[in-house]
Amino acid sequence: MSSTFCAISFIKHISNASKYMTGIAIYRAGKDEFTEYKFKAFHSEPSPLLEEIWKNNIALIIDHFAIENDELNIMMQ
Repeated sequence: MSSTFCAISFIKHISNASKYMTGIAIYRAGKDEFTEYKFKAFHSEPSPLLEEIWKNNIALIIDHFAIENDELNIMMQ
């Protein structure tokens, strides 16, 4: 089962494939608490609402998530 996830995140690592990209990002969960998570984003048609994600940038990530093996996983489509 998945729910909606929304966070301003620091993109720590990213790797690009032909149809999707995967990576690791970090968001601030509390005053001194940071949470690292994995994400997968599928390439889509150009849109003024979407921007390309780059390593060492800050991005607003909004989409569905699932927790597997105590890890947060985000899948953006």
